[in-house]
Amino acid sequence: MLLKLAVRNMRRSLRDYAIYFVTLLIAVTVFYAFNSVGDQQVMHDIAASNNANVIEFTGYMMNIFSVIVALVLGFLVIYANQLLITRRKREFGIYLVLGMRPGQVSRILLYETVFIGLGSLVLGLGLGILISQLLSFATSSEPRPSDRRSSSAIPGYASCSSPSRWFSSASPTGSSTLTA
Repeated sequence: MLLKLAVRNMRRSLRDYAIYFVTLLIAVTVFYAFNSVGDQQVMHDIAASNNANVIEFTGYMMNIFSVIVALVLGFLVIYANQLLITRRKREFGIYLVLGMRPGQVSRILLYETVFIGLGSLVLGLGLGILISQLLSFATSSEPRPSDRRSSSAIPGYASCSSPSRWFSSASPTGSSTLTA
């Protein structure tokens, strides 16, 4: 009974829950993408550079920023949850006047929060993985296949601007072949 009421309330209050859902979705996505930066190829390149000061400083800064991101996102989630509860005070009051016990009203709110939280967790992790992969691709030091065919260096792209890395030689048919 309470579960059915929670689902009906979510459908009815879709606009209010959309704010909460998007807030949780952004929080999960940003937190996952930020914490996956340590596994990016760039970070492995820094670790392989044999510079202990850079490695130590990078790890220290990543830990500090991870705590800051967690605090900001935690504040954002708490604020969105309080906003949602404040908007629904009348509805909860009506439930109490109609004879529901406060524990039942709390359980309805718990069900709604769990449904929204699980949905945002699943979608947020999916988006976080996607953003993490895009960051990995953007920071990768390997040339992209489309860059290998190009004979001109791309400004700011370190691996393509090195002339000793990729050479292009023309074949008798006029097409170019790559040699490493």
